[in-house]
Amino acid sequence: MEIIKIADRKKWSDFLIANPGESGLEFLASPQWTDIIASEGKLILPLMAVNEAGDISALVCLIKEILPLGFFYWYAPRSPIFKVGISQVEMAKTMEAVVLKLKADYPKSVFLKIEPAQNFLQAGIKLVPVADIQPRKTLVLDLRKGEAELLLAMHQKTRYNIRLAKKKGVKITLGGLVDFPEFWRLMRATSERDGFRIHSQKHYQNLLVAPQNFIQLFFAEYEGQKIATALVCRFDAQATYLHGASDNKYRNVMAPYLLQWEIIKRAQADDALIYDFYGIDEKKWPGVTRFKLGFSGEERIYPGVFDIILRPVIYKLYQIFKKIKRIWR
Repeated sequence: MEIIKIADRKKWSDFLIANPGESGLEFLASPQWTDIIASEGKLILPLMAVNEAGDISALVCLIKEILPLGFFYWYAPRSPIFKVGISQVEMAKTMEAVVLKLKADYPKSVFLKIEPAQNFLQAGIKLVPVADIQPRKTLVLDLRKGEAELLLAMHQKTRYNIRLAKKKGVKITLGGLVDFPEFWRLMRATSERDGFRIHSQKHYQNLLVAPQNFIQLFFAEYEGQKIATALVCRFDAQATYLHGASDNKYRNVMAPYLLQWEIIKRAQADDALIYDFYGIDEKKWPGVTRFKLGFSGEERIYPGVFDIILRPVIYKLYQIFKKIKRIWR
């Protein structure tokens, strides 16, 4: 088993498209997404495992996260991604080879934080379960179904709210970087209202600088005002709802319902096969989860987040430091 850095972006994308994760295609491991993260100053290390036959058995896309005193750890969002059909034994061998590679080439790396895109056994390597980073559970719509079938599957209240927004004259438009002030206004209003943490302005601006065929910005407009917004990622035949927000003043217009429905229809018309609502959690996000579940779909659950310890002593000190930091907050 050989672990090598990926140089061929087409081979990288082709592997992701041919080997989906729990909710479909994993855009967080795509070359387009890592370009966005790299633009924010992060070091990206995309690796692939090549077996004895010369076939790619797995891909793992690593982001370097800095720790004190020159140490760091690797974070692998929604990866490793394994080739469909490989055995659990080969999965274990692949992860062992990745660990050996990181230990040998990056002696200052303390641990590897993984978010496996598919279920796999812990055989051959110790995994330490840790807190989720990306949502553990998501909801996906099969866009191969017709419009009438998708509507029929929705909760009746969702259908009603879509019709209501149309009746009130809500219009859906496509935006861009020039619309960032309105997007940011809506994001801040929603964060304050619902208690959500949001990313920095720079992060969202970087998303909007990305090619429009990868990141799309939508608005719902009412009486000349932008009253709701949504950021959607389009990676090959999959559309993923990343972020959304709405104005407090116009909540009775039900604009987010029509906004979602129009995005879904546009993705379907543009040959998308899956629409991923990206994150649901009845306890953490009850209102948002009810909203998304109203559109129906299939729930998918990821295995979780795990640390693979590369330097045990430093890792233990890191855990102690985290506990002290939490106490003093």
